[in-house]
Amino acid sequence: DSPIRPPVRKRPKSRHHGLDFLRFVAIMLVFGRHMLYGLPDGLITRPLFEAWVRGGWIGVDLFFVLSGFLISGLLFTEYKRDRKISMGRFFVRRGWRIYPPFLVLIAFTVIHNKIIHAGGHTRYIYSELTFMQSYFMGLWWHTWSLSVEEHFYVLLPVAILVTLAARKKSDHPLDSFPWFLLALAIITLIVRTVHARLVPFVPQTHAFPSYLRMDSLGFGVAIAYYYNFHHERFVALLTPYRRWLVIGGTALLVPNFILELGVSTYLHTLGFTVKYIACGMVMVGILLSDFSRNRWIVP
Repeated sequence: DSPIRPPVRKRPKSRHHGLDFLRFVAIMLVFGRHMLYGLPDGLITRPLFEAWVRGGWIGVDLFFVLSGFLISGLLFTEYKRDRKISMGRFFVRRGWRIYPPFLVLIAFTVIHNKIIHAGGHTRYIYSELTFMQSYFMGLWWHTWSLSVEEHFYVLLPVAILVTLAARKKSDHPLDSFPWFLLALAIITLIVRTVHARLVPFVPQTHAFPSYLRMDSLGFGVAIAYYYNFHHERFVALLTPYRRWLVIGGTALLVPNFILELGVSTYLHTLGFTVKYIACGMVMVGILLSDFSRNRWIVP
């Protein structure tokens, strides 16, 4: 008699090709934003590249929404499995993904500055190592977004743990979490609007600070909450509209390629809110689509 073999469990899909494709789109948008010099001349090509430079910064918001969705999804999945979350495990996993390559970058930058620029601006290393680049000048302009992400990594598990502790007698203690995220979105929009009226625009004070951008990540968290805790209803309700979500979200992003950040007050006030909602729409539309066999997306 042959021995009885346990049933083979299919390995869950660890990646979603559509979300990986969105990462690629976000990366290309950010590349375009930093392509400030040497734009190709031509009646057709130059306007296209100029629009790419103007609107490329929306790639950061796409990253924020994706990050909010994926990172909170890890915590929500852990809570559903264990009825608790481990902050220590969460921080170790985040740190292992980010700190080694980041510290290599900073070390290389410091060595380069000392050799080429006789020290350069190595005094800015302190804001880099404390992840305060969204408030203070760092060695690199673009690490401000990493600073926002790091603050999010600290605040999100704390907010979840506080919610669980406050509603520990409830069978569904996280049901109130979307209301917290809605309040965050409203308060952040009000602060951005008041700030824009009182302070002349510069990116360091109107686009970089974490307290002005945290709602982008919060919107990704809100999507992750409904995707994880009300999955069947979420899928049934939105799947028929997945293409319209992608089309509508893309259309809402078009003004960012026409208007200039810093010239139009709309872009750094209500525009930030519209932008992350649009990115969330696109992400949900992609999330509910099957790209596993799409010959254009998979490569």
